[in-house]
Amino acid sequence: MEYIQGFEAHLRSKDRSENTVSCYIRDVLQFITWYQRKTEYGLDKWIELDGVEYKKYLQSTNQAILTINRKIASINVFAQWMRQQGYIKEEVHIEAVRNKVVRQYKGLAEKDLWKLRNEIHRMGNRMHICMIEILLGTGIRVSELVGVKLKILK
Repeated sequence: MEYIQGFEAHLRSKDRSENTVSCYIRDVLQFITWYQRKTEYGLDKWIELDGVEYKKYLQSTNQAILTINRKIASINVFAQWMRQQGYIKEEVHIEAVRNKVVRQYKGLAEKDLWKLRNEIHRMGNRMHICMIEILLGTGIRVSELVGVKLKILK
């Protein structure tokens, strides 16, 4: 699995968290297993249509949309790396699944979430507002948000 070792080294060189690296690798290994079952071609022949088919497969497994989109994001990063390394010739990008249902956040009822968000905005602390909006809008883990480094631009 030369691809996986190289991809993992790439992720580590980008200073990704251990959790992020393990999720990306797990997601990519799941994709590769699916790909090898579906085709007799190697990954060097991977095309965008394969990604579309994988997305359909993921949707058929009844996983949460956030989970599917995380897996798609992992595979998109892998595809970008594969192209940069010259392993594949064409750009491969899988579109995320559009969530047609209102998001359900773990741990808080919608009413309580609305109250929390509202209070944070009322207090007016821009850093807190930014943090809550990033958490709710991106699905980033709290541990990743804590690790964000800020730069002040002048």
